[in-house]
Amino acid sequence: MRSFCILLLAAFALAEATIMYPGTNYCGPGSFAPGEAKLKDVDDCCKLHDGCPIKIERGVEKYNLFNDGLFTRSSCECDEKLRDCLKRVGSWHSKVIRKTYDFFGPRKCIEIKTTCIERTISG
Repeated sequence: MRSFCILLLAAFALAEATIMYPGTNYCGPGSFAPGEAKLKDVDDCCKLHDGCPIKIERGVEKYNLFNDGLFTRSSCECDEKLRDCLKRVGSWHSKVIRKTYDFFGPRKCIEIKTTCIERTISG
């Protein structure tokens, strides 16, 4: 029960626009980065995810999609890299962040598919 309560508190903390997961600078909305994070391994995973090149901030339309969610939506590939990174860290905190990310606030990732418009055969 204690773990669930902590997980629930973490979910609410991450949902707030100004609150980072304690001990991190990048695990939450935006980036804080005032100094060295206490949970550097976990923070490095979140920092990598924040740098995802394909993302849509909340309330923004991009790639012909509108993000009406509470959080920035990233590419499915970036989301998977975040989960893998947090899993590799293997700490209690990385597990809490991973579970919070996966279960609280349903997440939709962005998958950009390219379509061939014209094909030619040369030679």
